[in-house]
Amino acid sequence: MDLFDRGVAFGLTPFETLLAYKGEVFFIDEHFKRLKRSLKILGVKNELTFEKFNREVYSSIKGINHPIVIKVIFIEGDIKIKLREPSYTKEQFKRGLNLSISKERKPKSILNHIKTFNYGQNYIEDLRAKKKGYDSCIFLDYRGFISEAAYGNLFFIKDSLVYTPSITCSILPGIIRKKLIEHLKVNDVEVVKTNITLDELKYFEAAFFTNSVAGVFPISKIGDTTFSKSATQVKCEIKQFMEKYFSCWSIH
Repeated sequence: MDLFDRGVAFGLTPFETLLAYKGEVFFIDEHFKRLKRSLKILGVKNELTFEKFNREVYSSIKGINHPIVIKVIFIEGDIKIKLREPSYTKEQFKRGLNLSISKERKPKSILNHIKTFNYGQNYIEDLRAKKKGYDSCIFLDYRGFISEAAYGNLFFIKDSLVYTPSITCSILPGIIRKKLIEHLKVNDVEVVKTNITLDELKYFEAAFFTNSVAGVFPISKIGDTTFSKSATQVKCEIKQFMEKYFSCWSIH
């Protein structure tokens, strides 16, 4: 590996994290599209095709039927793949996560919209939260609105509506965020993309975050605000989404 490659030197190596279960890689086409979009924004010329991406990803999980996480990075003109076991547990899904509120703010930056190795802020704040006894943390954006979790997009439920921070809140617009919003829309559940303040947390009955490994992960507490219900209890449509794509995390 060339340590002076600009992706390595500046933390701009693009990557994707995918989940596979029983030989199926979820949303692989969406991950490929996002990787190609990241490469375009970064100005990296490449000849990566979906056929090659699909072939190498599926080749890496041959014979593996349990849940497995696939990390694909693009470096030195090609993709490299590494597998790891999921870090989430069914026990965590059952109790929900307790998240702190980071004092660090998410800046306004083009880097918010591409997935690269430039994850230092998230990594450091996640470690700090864990040292204080939390499971992880959330961030506010540079204006003080709720942005995202360290490793996922945030959602909240009140009455019949689902709320999520808008794309202007310095978020990485995740693939599961997109697919869940599409699923809810098809099932006539309105999703409000908006600015959300910390003071408004007390009005929500449930909270969760989404990412490509966990799917929909329940949150039991953010700071001093406790959420009494899980998202799958409140919205059957969210439960349906989990059962369709992330049955490996089923706690029922």
